[in-house]
Amino acid sequence: MQVQGDSPALRGGFVSTENASTSRRTDQHDVADPAGQLERLRREQARGTQVERQREQVLAAETAAGRHSEQSHSALSRLQRLTAALARTVTLDEVIETMATTVRDELDAAMMAVWLVDEDEGALRLARQVGGDPMVAHGTTGPADPRWPVAWVSRHHRPIAWRDATERDQRFRSLRGTDLTHEAHLVAPLAAEGDDLGAVVLGFEQSCDLDDEQHDLACATARQCARALWRARLHERLRIECEEARFRAGVGEVLTASLDLDETLRRAAEMAGPSLGEGCVIALLDEQGTLRPEVSAHRDPTTRALLEQLVTHHQEIRNTYVTKVAETGEPLVLSWIADVLEDEDRAGPQDAEHRAVLDAFGATSTIVVPLRAGDEVLGVLAVVATSEERRVDRRNLPLLQSIATQAAVAIRNARVHREACELSEQLQRALESRLVIERVKGLLAERHGIDADEAFQRLRREARSNHQRIHDAARAVLEGRADL
Repeated sequence: MQVQGDSPALRGGFVSTENASTSRRTDQHDVADPAGQLERLRREQARGTQVERQREQVLAAETAAGRHSEQSHSALSRLQRLTAALARTVTLDEVIETMATTVRDELDAAMMAVWLVDEDEGALRLARQVGGDPMVAHGTTGPADPRWPVAWVSRHHRPIAWRDATERDQRFRSLRGTDLTHEAHLVAPLAAEGDDLGAVVLGFEQSCDLDDEQHDLACATARQCARALWRARLHERLRIECEEARFRAGVGEVLTASLDLDETLRRAAEMAGPSLGEGCVIALLDEQGTLRPEVSAHRDPTTRALLEQLVTHHQEIRNTYVTKVAETGEPLVLSWIADVLEDEDRAGPQDAEHRAVLDAFGATSTIVVPLRAGDEVLGVLAVVATSEERRVDRRNLPLLQSIATQAAVAIRNARVHREACELSEQLQRALESRLVIERVKGLLAERHGIDADEAFQRLRREARSNHQRIHDAARAVLEGRADL
């Protein structure tokens, strides 16, 4: 049987009574100890303040995270748009144009300058610049000084940035005193697949510290631009190789279509000059080893006439640059032909008319390659440019050497054919002469009743007395112009 005092209701009542008693004791203690009450209130207030502070920190962290998420999403969206725009490009000009427009706008840059490494000379050249200064004092070729920011970034493949002119002057003495339009700059490398392509410069109107998001976005964009540039250069190389392969095949067909030496020379000059540069001159070595111009061609009729005058004037080529190619069999590339003209002046005085024609011709660059057939050098083939747009350089050398080799073989074959034809004609004339003489010998032997030897002696005496060749004397007898 359950005892009434142990019932749940009684236990609950007991607890409530105990709590109430505790509360009364606490109140009584607080009344008795006001300092303790104040301390307790302070602790409670401190706990409340701490909770409020923690809540504010959580809210601030959530706000920052949201803002960072929005910035990351915006940066990702920008990068995706830039990548899509660059993916639509094919040629180098298209990539550079996209960088100067879409990329510059997406990065909120007031200025952009694209510096690319020249594949032949290795120098940094300004490919495109939009808005403000290109960060170089004069011209479009950057200094090789590694203290120049663009050269430093291109060499070390690391981006650099400064917030204003003061920081710029402290870090880069080479830029001290330069009147740059923009304050803050970011210079990022352009490199892809192990190739150093150059650098891109971004300028901002106001002084500012680029945050991590802006810095990372700019560098990621530079990497995408570098890959697009590398892809465009590869596409250009493949296109050129395909065109050169077709051109070589066409050259072979054209040069082997004729065995006439003059026609072969003319075709070789017309294919090499206008196709690679603008004009072409072919000079051959004679039996004494003298280099003599044979034929010329030019894409422009007016300039062609000037070139023909130059070729006609030069019965012998004495320029040491050109003759050395024939002597050594090594090609010559002159990006600036003024050196050749200076050597000609030193070699001997030029008459006024020739110098006027030379100046009017206006050559800017040239490539001279030997005409080599096996181990024999037959002469030289020179391609000349007379304008900056079609300037020739080392990139044209492999194709021109291939053309020169095919031309040399065709020239040698034409020479062999000419020599064979000349020999055949000589043999034919000798045979015809012998037949005429034999006919006259028989005629004289029959007419005078003498043998063939006596008839030949009479014919020879007749030729000597008239100062003629025996063949001419015999023909005169046959034609009735002589009576023996």
